[in-house]
Amino acid sequence: MKTRLFHAVILLCCSVFFCCASGPAARNKLDKNRSAAAAALNEMSGGVSSPAADVSPASKPEIKKGKNGKPNWINNSGSAYRKEFYLSAVGYGKNPMQAEQNALGNLIAVFGQTVQSSVQAVETYKRDVESGAITISNSVSAEQAVKSSSTMDALFGAEIGDRWDDGKTFYAVAVMDKAKCRQIYSDLFNANTKLIKTVLGSSQNKTSIETVARYYYASKLDAVNAVFKTILTVLGANGFNTETTGGGYKFAAWETAQNIPINIVVSGDNTGKIKSAFIAALAKEGFKTGDSSARYTLRVKFSLETVDLQNINKWARYAIDAQLTDNNSGLVLQTFTENGREGHINQTEANNRAVLGAAEKIKDEYPASLEDYFSGL
Repeated sequence: MKTRLFHAVILLCCSVFFCCASGPAARNKLDKNRSAAAAALNEMSGGVSSPAADVSPASKPEIKKGKNGKPNWINNSGSAYRKEFYLSAVGYGKNPMQAEQNALGNLIAVFGQTVQSSVQAVETYKRDVESGAITISNSVSAEQAVKSSSTMDALFGAEIGDRWDDGKTFYAVAVMDKAKCRQIYSDLFNANTKLIKTVLGSSQNKTSIETVARYYYASKLDAVNAVFKTILTVLGANGFNTETTGGGYKFAAWETAQNIPINIVVSGDNTGKIKSAFIAALAKEGFKTGDSSARYTLRVKFSLETVDLQNINKWARYAIDAQLTDNNSGLVLQTFTENGREGHINQTEANNRAVLGAAEKIKDEYPASLEDYFSGL
């Protein structure tokens, strides 16, 4: 062990001397040797180096300006922000904010379609962290990176590195320090994984909606982790354990729902179409229809009224008010309210259209309403 420690120290000292006596190429070698030496020292002391984060600091940006003051990063961001240390992208616009938004958008595009299409999920995750619904227990710096990111920035740890304008067009360069962001995203991934285990670790009642909600919550975190996995890969986090289920938790929620009957009681539904719509909507989430002995009841009030809009058509307005109740506790778990109107030259046909419109809205929107409820528990 002493021999290896001695070699590590010698390696670091020789690298420093070599760098002082040489140019930029030597400094690149120094960065690599620093990493090797630090890893060796860390191993000697009993520590375990993380593959998601480098020990070598990022090189400082090498921003150069031409005769007109135009910085070199505008035409080639990599000339100022070296690719081995940074991810960078340039944006421009008619004002500073537009330039920064475009720069951040172009930086997101570097990570591909998976991240681009998941911006909303990441923004929801950010709001949950800000509200305290999700706690990043293992890293204060990672939690701060999430909270301090701007509303237009779905990449935690991204920054506007520099700005410039020629009086007409504004430019900005968005930058991610690879080493720092690898640490941020690995901490976030680990925190989410730990939270998933905690949420699913307690005893599971296979006939309880709470269990369905637990799986949906885990599914939401798992989907965010899938985005973080892509980001970590692009950032170069080789060897980091980034397993995700690819929708497995949501399927587990659906399977659990198969064991949970829900009694549906509807008032004001003369045609039976409203109850049928709720049966279809619940079945989409895995739930079966139960009778009065079921633990859960969905109570629905449906109303239809004539509306005079002072035109040639006749109109009918519908209103839906649904409450999912736990009969054991008497608590209302979730509510769903919708309304709308339909018209026709004949009042009877207007009424029929209103009922059909209400039924379609239930089938289209109630499943998503349930999923939002489950994910938010």
